[in-house]
Amino acid sequence: MSKSNKSKIHAAPSNVGAKSNGLSYEEFMVLLLVAAFLLIDFLPYFKSYEIIAPQFLYLTVINLVTGLYIYSNPLLHQQSLISIFKQSYIFGAYIGFIVLCSISIFFAKNVSLGVVSIAEIFVVLAMFINFSILFYNKLHLVVKVAFLVGVSAFFQAGVVLYNFDTFAKSKSIVEALQSNILKGNAGNINILAASLVFKIPFIYIGIVNLHNWKKWFLTIGLIFASAVIFLISARASILSLIITSIVFLIYFIRVNENKKQTAMQLLFLVLPLVVSFFWLTKF
Repeated sequence: MSKSNKSKIHAAPSNVGAKSNGLSYEEFMVLLLVAAFLLIDFLPYFKSYEIIAPQFLYLTVINLVTGLYIYSNPLLHQQSLISIFKQSYIFGAYIGFIVLCSISIFFAKNVSLGVVSIAEIFVVLAMFINFSILFYNKLHLVVKVAFLVGVSAFFQAGVVLYNFDTFAKSKSIVEALQSNILKGNAGNINILAASLVFKIPFIYIGIVNLHNWKKWFLTIGLIFASAVIFLISARASILSLIITSIVFLIYFIRVNENKKQTAMQLLFLVLPLVVSFFWLTKF
């Protein structure tokens, strides 16, 4: 294995790139379900008061479809995965959190709202379990998943920037900042910023492992996503972006032996952040 290939594999989880000769049916289904999950950021309101209602309904449908797929494929029923759940302190703590939330319903002033909230928590739990099963022994798909996440971030942030620029030209920048343009299709600007921050590490993984147009596409997506985060100016999201970027850069530098190639890769990671920050001066 050459040093360049070795560095690319270590830029992400250890078994990334373990399989590269086409996709099996199971792998294709995993990527398809991931793409379906990412579509949640582009759902219309369907005349609802808040976007959260259509989103959780959509997540429930995805969970049902994923559950049926897992049930119909006995190969996905891994006994070892169940043992991993049993030995996981994080999973145990999460279950404990859900139990406490369930108990709190009996002390809630608004029981109906409490039932809705606990139902949403169980939807997220089901999604976590489903994707844990789907990705069990399939971490080699992480680069392909990273590209899908990057595509989602590109269009999500791109639409927000386009609408903001259009509104600012017809009105003013101050009015654009005070409007709901920056929240995009999220519930509010903080949720949008958090959604993009969550996708940034996947974009980093895609950039350091992909080539040609995919690499440049994700680089542009990183510029768009970070520009929206800076434009929203949510302190928690900006701090998360800085910490995430520093941690990833330190890890990437430490695991790669080819310093020249590492320096070139760092340009694709750092320059988009710098460009996005100074790009905002055009507004």
